[in-house]
Amino acid sequence: MTKGLQTHLSNILNEAIVKISVVHGGDISKAYKIDTSNNCYFLKINNFDTLEMFQTEAYGLELIRNTNTIKTPKVLACNTFENSSYLLMEFIESKSPSSLDFKNLGLQLAKLHQCTSSGFGLNKNNFIGSLPQSNMQNSSWTNFYVIQRLLPQLQLATRKQLLSEKEYKTFITSWRFMEW
Repeated sequence: MTKGLQTHLSNILNEAIVKISVVHGGDISKAYKIDTSNNCYFLKINNFDTLEMFQTEAYGLELIRNTNTIKTPKVLACNTFENSSYLLMEFIESKSPSSLDFKNLGLQLAKLHQCTSSGFGLNKNNFIGSLPQSNMQNSSWTNFYVIQRLLPQLQLATRKQLLSEKEYKTFITSWRFMEW
């Protein structure tokens, strides 16, 4: 991470950064834990044109956060600096989960899934990894999942010759037969 970016982030946080640690686990972006004397933050940064990807991630995190059902990091900034895109948010410390933690997570996920709307999808497209993902509204969850999630991945696999044209057509035929 450059000194210029450190200064930029320090100005956003209005706190001096005392430590920066690499966080492992992702394979698209670089990730860091940023410590100040008062707080910890999480930073994702990428040198490619990933601002839209980060913006839709921030949007999705805020949608989940606004349900008040499950602990979700607060997004602090999403922008570009020195030819890089970044997403800065609250750091949530990981820990070894207990059986009570698993139970609470299950209850929180159930509560999250009780937050409903009139259709399936969003008013904004997003990404699955670095691949664009459509979220066009649909009245049926099954059709949304097949049309917006499965078909694009199957089409990509067919284009990359990871799935044969015959396998793709078999899926299309069987799905149309089962369509509600």
